[in-house]
Parts: sequence; structure tokens; C-alpha cells
Amino acid sequence: ADETAGDGRGGWTDQGPNDARNLPVGPQIWRGIPFEIIDPRTNQGRAAVVLKGRPWPALPAAVEFAVNLPCDVLYFLHAAAWVPREGLVARYVVTLADGSTHPVPLRGGEEIADWWRPSDTASLAVGWEGGNAESNELGLGIFPWTNPKPGSVVTKVRFEAGDRGALPMLLAVTAGNGPAVLAERPLTLEFTDTTGWYPWAFALNDPTLAEIDLSGLLDAPAGKHGFLTVREDGHFYFEDGTRARFFGTNVGGNQCSPDKATAELVAERLSRYGINMLRLHAPDSRWSPLIAYDQGNSRALDPAALDRYDYFVAKLLERGIYVYFDLLDYRQFLPGDEVMEADKLETRWANSLKGASIFDERMLTLQKEFATQLLTHRNPYTGRRYVDEPGLAVQEITNENSLFYLNNQRLMLPSYVEALTARWNRYLLQTYGDRAALAKAWTNAAGQSALLPEEDPARGTVLMPTRHLYADLRGADYVGEKSPARLNALTRFLYELEADYYRAIVAHLRALGLKCPITGTNQDFSDASNRVNATCDFTSRNNYWCHPDVDAKPFMRYDNAPMVRSEILRRSNPVAEVASSSAVGKPMIVPEFNYPWPNEWRAECLPLMACYGRLQDWDGLLYFAYGRPDDSLLSSFGNQTDPIRWGQVPLAALLFLRGDVETARGSVEVGVSLTDTFATRPSRASDHYSWYRLLPYLTKVRNAYFETVYRGQAEVTVASGHSASGDYRAARRAVLLADWPYVDQTASAPDRGASARVSVPGLRTEALVPPRKTSVGTFDTALDPASLPPGATPISYDGCAVGFESDSRLVMPHASALGEQDPAWLHRLWLRLARLWKLPSAAPDQEAGRVFRSDTGQLVLDRETGVFTANTPRARVVTGFAGGGTWRLGDVAVSCGTPFASISVVSLDSQPIAAARRLLITAVARSENTGQATLGTPGKASGSGDPAVVAGRRSLAE
Repeated sequence: ADETAGDGRGGWTDQGPNDARNLPVGPQIWRGIPFEIIDPRTNQGRAAVVLKGRPWPALPAAVEFAVNLPCDVLYFLHAAAWVPREGLVARYVVTLADGSTHPVPLRGGEEIADWWRPSDTASLAVGWEGGNAESNELGLGIFPWTNPKPGSVVTKVRFEAGDRGALPMLLAVTAGNGPAVLAERPLTLEFTDTTGWYPWAFALNDPTLAEIDLSGLLDAPAGKHGFLTVREDGHFYFEDGTRARFFGTNVGGNQCSPDKATAELVAERLSRYGINMLRLHAPDSRWSPLIAYDQGNSRALDPAALDRYDYFVAKLLERGIYVYFDLLDYRQFLPGDEVMEADKLETRWANSLKGASIFDERMLTLQKEFATQLLTHRNPYTGRRYVDEPGLAVQEITNENSLFYLNNQRLMLPSYVEALTARWNRYLLQTYGDRAALAKAWTNAAGQSALLPEEDPARGTVLMPTRHLYADLRGADYVGEKSPARLNALTRFLYELEADYYRAIVAHLRALGLKCPITGTNQDFSDASNRVNATCDFTSRNNYWCHPDVDAKPFMRYDNAPMVRSEILRRSNPVAEVASSSAVGKPMIVPEFNYPWPNEWRAECLPLMACYGRLQDWDGLLYFAYGRPDDSLLSSFGNQTDPIRWGQVPLAALLFLRGDVETARGSVEVGVSLTDTFATRPSRASDHYSWYRLLPYLTKVRNAYFETVYRGQAEVTVASGHSASGDYRAARRAVLLADWPYVDQTASAPDRGASARVSVPGLRTEALVPPRKTSVGTFDTALDPASLPPGATPISYDGCAVGFESDSRLVMPHASALGEQDPAWLHRLWLRLARLWKLPSAAPDQEAGRVFRSDTGQLVLDRETGVFTANTPRARVVTGFAGGGTWRLGDVAVSCGTPFASISVVSLDSQPIAAARRLLITAVARSENTGQATLGTPGKASGSGDPAVVAGRRSLAE
């Protein structure tokens, strides 16, 4: 067990409640093998051997223990944390009585697995399976090592850490006789009763659609209105002034260079479905032919593949489909590229270029070279270079790649982590001058210093704990790895380094003559990462609902949850996450989104994203992804074969491109000061005080980044709450709260009322010591009622004035204390001010936490019933658990014959439904592959065979 995360005192992986406290102790039998698990209560708190890794470098690199037993097999019960997809995690060196030694490599995903979601492999069997406060899918693996000299005595075993940064853990060892035998893992396969379902297969090789053709939405050819630009209102416009909005999909890898017949087929088929943008994803990967990897480097383009790429682009442009280019996705640097330790680099995530490509000078040079080759190349089928192509709508610098990516230290090779750590120490020297000045800056009002005695930036020894960048620092010690002074400084360092990267690449692209808008990356985790991305022309954000673990064995693992019935105010989801990545004055494109198969509720995806994307006035939605025309199986991300997902593409295209859903009437800006930006906080879309848990379903919302003084003109401005900083005197209406009570980046002294006092001149606040416990929560900051502005009404609980409200302000510095007893406190607070200020999002107080009603009145998400509805003049949509009832939306009534479905009626001739001569009626519920099975729980599934089968019960739309 680990009571305190990151305290360096042990406790499994030193991650607090993410520990192994539920592992049973004493004699145990797993997969037929007996083990003795040490009880830490009888062994001075020790029960496992844990070796060093990147998160815990102070642990021993090796441990040796005696065996002195004859055996044929040793069964090791072990696991690791932060395991790379490939490479050496650890090794055993077994010594026999004759003095011979036998090294036993433990490779990630082969002889050892991560303890989160482990799976059987050819060499490893999952033994114990259990859970903790953060996951119910934990486990330990059993690895049998066969003695090369059966029956001989094993005298000792040495357990050694590998070089990939994982944290290896050994729990028990059992010596056995005879061949290695492990009992079969008990599997219980469960199948859906598909009686009454019927086969379905899209004619993927037929470009014609007999019933519907939405190509008229596309305004072909792409580029006819000139190059895309960004205006001050934060949206895309073509050069001729036409507003631009995009609904599209992705192709990836080798599909970026299809044969010419397939290129024509796909382009025609996409256009008829109303697709007006296609993202060409990962053309630089090993599974794409565009880069000639067979030359021993990644520096040359394959002429034949490039020709097919060009032809595909030309066919897309002809039909009015704009293209979205990536520059750096999953490129693999090879030894011929002269990149440091290229022979150890892998292609996807762990040990790849992720992170390192942002600061390594050689990788930066190679990125510029690739951009030059591709973008200055002349497409023979259009006659234009890509830098001169108006059909190239937007350019992305790098896919899902950031220094802020979760635990980048386990993604990069150790040599690159060392290089980044050296840069961090140089940054500290440049910023503060010397160790003494750094120590002074990192010392709080109580005299505690975040700089450890052994640390000195001049010697490069200041720790860089990126794994804590998203820690909740409320109540954290000021000293050590999780000091806010250290982590906030680290956040700013990473921000400035990433900003340098974007500036360098953008400058190169502009020097080449590229004219289209540019985004940095499509993934972010904090205000710092989003703020730096917003230095580019537009923001972008990928997100998935219940992203499955497709590499788990024997079956994939997934979370079979419906969003419409989820804890909206507590659980992250694509609507909240994408909204949280928006920024004032910047367009927003969602390059990737999906509710992946085999989630059985995925019919909710397109109606929700198209409707809320339009409410938020986003500029692009790109569904991930369009797979191969010859692939008939349902799969996690390939939508083209799935009647539940692809069957609703025409609906989504109409809703989003034609504007059938009204954009929000109100506007809210979330104020983010410079101190807010660099304050270490959890994810802003799931933190308990995050406005993004609520506002995206109600009204238009954007991040407003500023230094110290907010100068925006939104209808309402809400402080982010990341700190007690920010001057909001210029706001038309403002909501001021501060979950983190500090005003400076070093967190030297708390002052939760500081922003309130600056923003409301004359206001007096008081720090309550000890905090005042009331009937609704415990508050540490109060206001002096005598100092309130004229016309203001105090907000008091049990005689304690903790805030006030007026015709333009709602101030409650410690509002988050309301969350101690009320999970829906933020929603309730918003409804209070919406009524006070007569905002269009006003609604009954009893809807707090249950019903999310847009300020247009058109969209309603009721999480208690699990039903979402859209009621607009040209569209009616019912999505969710609508079975057994009739839903009346204006002049349309919907009756649903299945427990869960998505049913829609939309006008095809741009007239209101009552006057329309042609209607598109779409009804989808569930689909599976033939023979699809789950493994005892809906969280594990096998793909099985085709064709897809579809639930077939009667639904009516009148």
C-alpha cells in the first residue's frame, strides 16, 4: 500500500492509491502454480522487489537473492510499470551450482507486461488479477524459466533493471519439477442474442448512392474561393470572404497513396456523403510507402508512392474535398539519418521520436527537409506546388506530440531524457543566474525551499519530474519533486521550449511559401500546452470516447459506457475535452474523434459531436477514420463498414455544414492569466472546478489567455480558478473563484482573495484561520460585507459571508468548497447567476447535474434518462435510451422499438421539416460482427467474422 503519492518512501510504484494493496498475501495459487506472497505487516513493510526506472531512479539497479534449490523450472511472479511496447525491461541472471550463468531477458509485451491491463503472451501468463482505486484491470504475470540443466541446483538469481526506463517488480518465485505447465486461464465467452437481426454491408466499391447524394454541399472544385485565412472573430474564411467550415474524415498510412482506381472511388464516395475535407494522416510512417525506408534512412520520398499521393489529392480537389496535411506523425528515424541512438528508436509511442523531436536539433533539421521535399514538390495532376495549392486548407506540424504529453520520460529514450534534463538545468541557470538565486526564488514564506540540498543547476542535478505535471497539488509538500515552485517552473520551461519549436517550423514553412493556416499539434493536456498551441493560426484537438486497448490479449479491452448516461460533471468526454482546447480568436478543428467499436452505444457519437460542434461554432469535425474499401469487418476506428457510425454520416454532414443547429446565443470566456497557465493542475476538462465540465453543453465557451489584466468583451467571463491571480475589472460580467490559493508561480504564500480585491476595488477579504466549517462546506476565505460595492448582495452561510452577487459580478473566492457536499455545485452556481443576469442558459435549479440545456433551447442532454434530443426547424434527433416511449419534437413524434437507438429526421431541401418535400430519416441502434464475443464482461471483446449484423426492431418517426 502507498498512502502518499510521490513521497519517495516506497509503496509499490509510489503513486498513492494506484497501488497493490488488494493483492492477497500468504499462500496463493494462480494458473496452477503455488506462490507465497509476503505480508508486509510482518516484514517491516516490505513485500516486493522494485528496481529503478525513470520515475524512481534512486532505487537499486539490481538485487541478488539466494535460491539453493534443485529444480526444472523457476516460476517468476512479476510485472512492471511504464512498460514500453518493445525492448528490454529487465533481466534475470540465473547461476547454477556448477558456476554457469544464464541471462534471461525480460522484454516488454513478451516475458513481462505492464501491471495495468496485462495480457497473456507466448511466454507469459496472467496470474493474479485485481484492482485498486484507479483501475479494476490490474494483474501480475507468471513467467516460467526452464532450467537448461534439469534437476540441477539454482544457487542464486540476480534481478537487473533494463535500459528502457520501466519500473520492474518481482513478487515471488516458485521452484518446480517437470516441464513448465500453466493451467489454462478460465475464459467465459458471452454472445449477444442476435435473433431478429439482419446482415448489413455497405457497397464500399460502388461510388453511387441511389437514395442520397450530398455532393452539392461541397462547392467544387476545392480552392475556387482562394486560400483559407483566419479572421479576428476566430473563424476560417476564404480569400473572397466566404465563411469556411469542414466536415470530413481521415485516411492513414498506405491509404494516403492508393492506386488510381481506388483514389477515384474513395474521392467520389466521400463527396456523395457530404465530406468536404480529408486528412492525410501518417504518410511518413513505416506502414506508408511515401518514405523510401529501404534506403536505410527516412530522407527520400518514393517516386511511385508520391505520384499516387498526388493523384489522390487531385481527385479529392476536383470534387470539392479540401485536404489537411500532417508533417510529423510516426516517422521512424534510421541510422542513416544520423540521429542519436537511431538504432534504438521505435515507430509508435514508447522509445519513439515523441517529445524528442521538439528539441533535438538533428530531428528538427530532418523535419524541415521533409517539409521542403513534400510542399515544394509540384503535383503533376494539378500543376501546382503544394505551397501554392489553395485546396490545401490547413497544415499540421506534428500529430499527438508535445513536451506536455503524459509522462514523456517514458516515451523518450533515456539519452533524450538526459538531453532534456540538461536543457532544463541550463534554463534554470539562464533564468535565475546561480544556485543561490534559484534557492531563494523557490523558498516560500515559511522558509521552506523546493530546491533539495544535493541539487545545483550548474552541475545539471536539478530534478525534472515531468510525471507530476498533472498532479493535484492541494495539500502537497512545498519541498521535493512535487513542489509547486519546481513544477510550475518546469511547466514554463516546457512551454518556452515548445514555443521555440513552433516558431522554427512555422518560419520555415512560411519561407517555403506555404500560405494556409498552420496548427502545432492536435493533443494537449493543460493550459500551458494549449496556450502554446494557440500561438499558431488555429487550435486542434483529437479525442475519443472510451478509447479501447486494441493490443490487449487474448481480446481487446474497452469501456462499454454510454456518454448520454455518464457523469457529465465528473467524467471527461470529447465535447468537454475539445471545448477545453479552444481559444479566443482561433478556429477549432477536431482532426480525430470517434466512439470506437465495440462500444455498443456508439450510435450517439455523430449526433452529439455534430450538434455540440455547431453549438460551439467549431470550424471542423473530422471523423476517424475511413478504412480500406476491401475491409468488411467492424473495427475500432474504421467507420466505413459500420452501419451505426457511417450510416449517420449524411445526417452529421447536414447538421454541421448546413447549420441546422443554431450557434449558442451567449458567449463565455474562461480567463487564464499567466500564473494560471503555469500552475500545475489536473486535466482542465475533468477537474472538479473546471468550467469545461459544464459550459460546452450550455453556451459557447473559449479560453481567453492574458498576462495579468483581462480585456475581453465576452457576455460573461469566468476565472479559470487555477490561481488567485488576474485583474477582471474590464469584464462585462465576471465570476471570480480561485481553487488554487496562490498568486505567483512559485506559490510562496497563499492569498485566495487577491484576484477578487484587484477586480473589485475597495473589497476586503479575510483569510480564515482555522477555516470556517459551515453547513455547505469549509471555507478559508471570507469577505467583509461592509466593503461590498453598491447594490451587491452578500452570499453567506451560517453567518459567514463567503461571497457576493451583483448585476455584473459573482465573487466567491473559495467557491470550490461547495463541492464537499454537492457534486453539482458548479452547475448550480451557473444556474444561479444565469437567473440573476437573465442569461439565455437560465434553467430550473433542480436540473443541476441532471439536465444540460443549451441556451438556444434546441439541445437537451438528460443524463438521468440517458436521452439527448435536438429540435431545430430542419432537424429532429433523439439519441440514447429512448425505448418504450414516444418523443415529441415539434411536429415530429419518434417512437423507438429498441432500448437504445439514434433516430433522426432531417430536411434534404433546406426547407423546414413541415414544408420539406424530401426528408432523410435515419434510425440506427446496434451492430456487431457475426460471432462477436465478450469475455465474461462487456469490457473485453473479440472481433470474429463478417458480415456485420444489425439490430432490427421497428422504430417510427411521424
